[in-house]
Amino acid sequence: MSGLPQGGFRQRGQSGRRRILVACGVLFLLLLAWSYAVLSYGGRGESGGSAPSEARTVPSDNGASEATGNAPETGREAVPDDTAYVEDGAGGRPDGDVAGGARPEQDPAAGVADPSRTGTEEGSSEPEGYRPDPLGTGASAGDLAPTDEERVRFAAARFVTAAYGYSGDDEDAYNQGVGSTVAWPVFYESPGSKEIERYAAQVGESGTRSAALLSRFELTRSGGPTASGYAHFETGEGYGPDGGLTGRKLSYRQKMTLVRSGGDWVVKHTDEIEET
Repeated sequence: MSGLPQGGFRQRGQSGRRRILVACGVLFLLLLAWSYAVLSYGGRGESGGSAPSEARTVPSDNGASEATGNAPETGREAVPDDTAYVEDGAGGRPDGDVAGGARPEQDPAAGVADPSRTGTEEGSSEPEGYRPDPLGTGASAGDLAPTDEERVRFAAARFVTAAYGYSGDDEDAYNQGVGSTVAWPVFYESPGSKEIERYAAQVGESGTRSAALLSRFELTRSGGPTASGYAHFETGEGYGPDGGLTGRKLSYRQKMTLVRSGGDWVVKHTDEIEET
């Protein structure tokens, strides 16, 4: 019987040792790789190089939670259990509210017009010392407001045209026209009323053809509801297309007193006519 040589056992023993050494080497390499991976991941987390930023919620003094973390502050704030919004630098919302639902109080002195100053110091176009006179009461004692001066002149012009500028033969129409411009019946007690009576009689007898226009009214005295002055006027034979006098023209003046009657003025008294 022949057996295996002793050298075969030695070769098998050497092969087993090599396998053990290779296995140990592989385990050692795996251990090194695992250690490197653990150390590398933990180091990055501590240094904050590429790890995602960590956010945490910190309660504020007013009970609202504020988001803090590594991100820079941009004025935006997350408010839990509330509608998301963006605050401005003063902590206000776009709709005018502030955080917490309260509205900021406005300065009472800002943007509120003082009613006592409206139309007086600002935007007023009246001259200094101007006193409005819508009812024609006179600006002051012994003086007429500009509106009343025009009313007095207009009343004198109406009287002159009605009394001395009538053309026709209707005595009643003439008397009615004059009567609408005078204070009845006191006017017919004045000296100038006699001229009206003579003119009315001529209208009824033969008719008249005349025209008259006031040139100017010279105010000599005024006080309260009364104004006096001279009415300067011209007479002619008729009225032209432009409203002026035609034919032979004569100039006169007549002193008269006018009184206020409601919002208008009427002739109360006239002196005799003077030719100029």
